[in-house]
Amino acid sequence: MPARALPDFVVKLLARRNPPMAMLRFELGRTRLVDSSKARTRLGWKSRPVEPTIIDTANALLASSDRSS
Repeated sequence: MPARALPDFVVKLLARRNPPMAMLRFELGRTRLVDSSKARTRLGWKSRPVEPTIIDTANALLASSDRSS
């Protein structure tokens, strides 16, 4: 997750030399409204609580770094 937002003009400037940034240029000024209601109603999907998810992710990253060392 980004910690700060870049102004649009900075993204446009960086997009001239940076291909990943160029892909973002087309998203500037767009608002995307999404939700998970269809997954919840049709599939019975439930999101996981945030705290255990973060802890599990941290543990997986630590285990992964132990294997690569």
